[in-house]
Amino acid sequence: MLAAAPVTGPPRSALEAAGLRRVQERETRRRLRHAGTGAPIAELAIDEVTYRLAAGPVRHHEVEIEAKADAGTDYLPRAVEALRAQFGSALASSRHSKLAIGEAMARLLASPGGVGLMAGDRLTPAGYARLDALLSAEPAPPPRG
Repeated sequence: MLAAAPVTGPPRSALEAAGLRRVQERETRRRLRHAGTGAPIAELAIDEVTYRLAAGPVRHHEVEIEAKADAGTDYLPRAVEALRAQFGSALASSRHSKLAIGEAMARLLASPGGVGLMAGDRLTPAGYARLDALLSAEPAPPPRG
């Protein structure tokens, strides 16, 4: 069996030499909060995602809630209700991946008038409505397993 010589140089060069290419550039800062005493029953992840798009950097925020134990399954609806009570319409449900959101943002901002949907480095509420419409027109993602 022949072994390939190791690739040296920047990681991007090594990936390209292996036939891989970058499909999206983003940075995620995550803060975690746990619910429950002792072992956590649920985890709340607060993500700040900065997408590096042709239109410039776009910041996006997500909140994810995940059960970590059987008791967490009963806790999740109450947690969602509490978040909605506190933040109201500032929260929107989404089942789309960060990859799908970034790809849709890039298409939205490249469309006529797309850059007008930005306020600083964030989408406006109207921008999020258009983003949601774009994502809703796509097939639903496969279930996570």
